[in-house]
Amino acid sequence: MKNPLTINTMNNQLRARLEDLYIELDAVNRMTELQAVSLYNCDYKQEVVNLIQEDIKSTEKEVRDYEDDEFETEQDNICRSLGISRYC
Repeated sequence: MKNPLTINTMNNQLRARLEDLYIELDAVNRMTELQAVSLYNCDYKQEVVNLIQEDIKSTEKEVRDYEDDEFETEQDNICRSLGISRYC
């Protein structure tokens, strides 16, 4: 069983990363093509946008996975506090 404190910490870290990615995506979208190419050392601004969007999708999935783990842990704790078996 995962430690609930660890799950919350990881979830908070993932949410912070997600927020940072959205901020970065907004910043890149406001850049000119030349600014993005020179700052990120790439051929096209759209490359950077696509990579950030992929990171966002991946991080969102991780957040959902950790939230599912939190739910499972909460259910386990409820059953344990009631003295009943979670699984038959």
